Amino acid sequence: HEQCCGYFGEAHPKLLELFDLSGPVFVFHLELEKFLQGNVLPRFQELSRFPFVERDLSFLVDENISAKDMLESIRRIAPALMKNVAVFDVYKGKGMVPGKKSLALRVTYASDERTLDHEEVEKTHHMVVSALEKAFHIEVRK
Repeated sequence: HEQCCGYFGEAHPKLLELFDLSGPVFVFHLELEKFLQGNVLPRFQELSRFPFVERDLSFLVDENISAKDMLESIRRIAPALMKNVAVFDVYKGKGMVPGKKSLALRVTYASDERTLDHEEVEKTHHMVVSALEKAFHIEVRK
């Protein structure tokens, strides 16, 4: 959800004429209230001292399933150890089943408190995969 926090641009020549200004003049309008509320700009988060684990997933999905919907679904279940999820590949075309596409996601798992063990990552990853399979009736590509 994007929020507009201001405008920036070159002043119209008639405005320059009105104020007897020469040369290119740029103006901006800033919605200061939005900045003061603190929800427009990203906030700094300290980087974890502990390593992260990335897992890639590839699904065979119907062409009408959007990557955005899948990402939103994963973020809704958002296991505590899941830090990020992103699409890194979408393929439609030669070699694909008609009406299907391949959608690849990268999921990042991490803890701010400790190094994760293999079992924790596997359990959490399985939860993410299961949730996607149920929500979208899709299959993981091997």
